[in-house]
Amino acid sequence: MPHMDTVAHGLEPIPPGAVESILTGTIKRLVHHRRLERWMVQQRYLIAIDGPLKWSGIVQHAQEMLQTHEPNGTTIYQGIGVEAVLWAPMMSD
Repeated sequence: MPHMDTVAHGLEPIPPGAVESILTGTIKRLVHHRRLERWMVQQRYLIAIDGPLKWSGIVQHAQEMLQTHEPNGTTIYQGIGVEAVLWAPMMSD
């Protein structure tokens, strides 16, 4: 579990109430499009929401990401995100 200061820092730029609507909207779309039915347990979904998490790489996923420039000319983008994890029992095919 992340430290509360880390969570507060990551969520600071997001308006109050927006995080919940983003998460619930995403989950509703997944359920509506039946992307999660295979992992239902007794007709229920087991989902864990985890965040924030730090990400860095050479792909800019959002305009707001921090940029650092390496001596070799490569641009590295850094950001913070939230991860939703679907917990599923082990299944055999």
